[in-house]
Amino acid sequence: MPPVEGNGRGVIGHDRQRDAEDAGVGFRPVHGTGQQSIADSYPAAGLGHTHPEPGDVGESSRRAAAARKFADHLLALTCDEPDSIGIRGVRGDERREGFGAFGHFVGRRHHSGRIFGGGEKHGAEVWGVRGGGRADGEVPGSEHASGGGDDRHNESYAGPAAGGNPRGPLGYPDEMLMRVILGVVAGFVPWANAEPGETEISPTVLAGPTLGPVVGAVTETSARVLLRPAIAGEWGLVVWPVDGTEAAAARVTGHADAAEDFTTEFLVTGLLPATSYRYRVVGEGASESLMEGSFHTMPPRGSATVLTLAVGSCANDFAFKVQPIWKELVKASPDGLLLLGDTPYIDSNVLEKQRERRRAFMALDGLNELQRRTPTWATWDDHDFGKPDGDGRMEGKDRTRRAFIEYTANDTNGEEGLGVYTTFRFGATQVFLLDTRYFSRAEPSFADGDKLTLLGKQQWEWLKRELKASDAAFKILASGIIWNEAVRPNKDDYWMAYPHERAAVFEFVATEGIIGVVLLGGDIHRNRALKHPSEETGVPYPLYEIIASPLANTVIAAANQPHPALIFDAGVQHSAVLLTVDSTGDVARLRARWIDETSKELFAFEVSADELCPPR
Repeated sequence: MPPVEGNGRGVIGHDRQRDAEDAGVGFRPVHGTGQQSIADSYPAAGLGHTHPEPGDVGESSRRAAAARKFADHLLALTCDEPDSIGIRGVRGDERREGFGAFGHFVGRRHHSGRIFGGGEKHGAEVWGVRGGGRADGEVPGSEHASGGGDDRHNESYAGPAAGGNPRGPLGYPDEMLMRVILGVVAGFVPWANAEPGETEISPTVLAGPTLGPVVGAVTETSARVLLRPAIAGEWGLVVWPVDGTEAAAARVTGHADAAEDFTTEFLVTGLLPATSYRYRVVGEGASESLMEGSFHTMPPRGSATVLTLAVGSCANDFAFKVQPIWKELVKASPDGLLLLGDTPYIDSNVLEKQRERRRAFMALDGLNELQRRTPTWATWDDHDFGKPDGDGRMEGKDRTRRAFIEYTANDTNGEEGLGVYTTFRFGATQVFLLDTRYFSRAEPSFADGDKLTLLGKQQWEWLKRELKASDAAFKILASGIIWNEAVRPNKDDYWMAYPHERAAVFEFVATEGIIGVVLLGGDIHRNRALKHPSEETGVPYPLYEIIASPLANTVIAAANQPHPALIFDAGVQHSAVLLTVDSTGDVARLRARWIDETSKELFAFEVSADELCPPR
């Protein structure tokens, strides 16, 4: 949907339909003339306002008055436990004047919006901070106010006077209303001194502490780097070979703003295969020590290489604020990191909660260092999907998918705006990273129309197509859930809860002659290895199943269930699996090694590509 507009003298809307939908309210564009006062356009009878005499915000008292009118009206409309409003000076552009507004909100009762303007290097920013309401409706103002430019003054803005409505004229709680108010009111903000054709002046907007950079998907010739900078705006990424100089570096740019929770993703193409690169993020406030990293591009297909992929699931920072496994993985220096879900624990389908929890995960000590130099791929499981044991019937799954994409730098995320499945080549291995949440139980099964699906028809068609096209020696079918039935009592989210679809996968592998298949899962808070015989699966070679869980969580003793194919089990709170693929010999080999937080080896096995094909 188009942005909210005023008189056409500047862009004044940044709200989107999806944000209104996230808040659970309807929304439509509002077009104001830009000449009306707030009082004329939005009568607020009974909503008295008080504030000090106008001070110097920028150099124009008219612009200052406009900002204060807007702040007071916003305050009146959004008081649940009423928010007081502060205004602070920010640097604008000497050549332009006028006020604008973005109708986009970040956080609950904080950063409710902003007004920005110009004048001689001055502007004004408005934001909400939680006030302490009194019984009579009077709200003390905040001392988060300042004058123009760098000259800060303590000014207070009072809330609604006695007799005002502490919940605002519409009676909505502030979190819901705050997502709509600025987009509505922005159409009526006076544009003092703005000349036709002039654009708005955006101030420096603080987004929070810098998170990242994170190296995402890396191929033979490309790399993705994800960043959530402390300051919104334009950012750049400079990439150069380790044995070269920055003079010949590739440069790409990205934009961080509130629409994507200030995350930005850089895609660098035209790189050389099997080459080590360094990168640097450049932009306002960038710290070289924190904003640099490295990565190594994937080798050409068919080349002789040794690559190690670190794998894990279930990293619960509620239970374990300190997660030592990450620093052990830094020491191990893998060539890639694969997260199988519950990374992090969120258990909410609310967009802002999803973002908040993903920010916390991104900041974990050790993980941040690992991801700054290690290509990372991810899928989700139930807790990061949004609900314990959640399936595709969950309301709000498109919101949780949105947050996943904002904070994950996979090359692809499902198809046609649905799901998060993807695939990537890793030396002699291809990983098929499945989504076993988004479609599950949301439609009839492609394998049996009388039963519910796990993968969904769309993902199933994709998987068949990609499996047939792959020439990798090893083909890892990876999902957040496990492939066997040995689970704790009353659990219903595992592949054998959908035996018709597991059978369909195995039948396709057998009938199409797909060789080198290995199964990979997480979720159950136990590390396990199984060797499924042909008699069980119908595949003409043994199917190894690797279970990697947890990275950092408690052990579930009840998940230690027997299974005839089980060859290893261990309950360890901090653990990971290192998968090493070696194609330097005559036959490619895959070695799986489980380690704990001290890098102690818990178990290991090795299999050759020759073993994972029909008998000759």
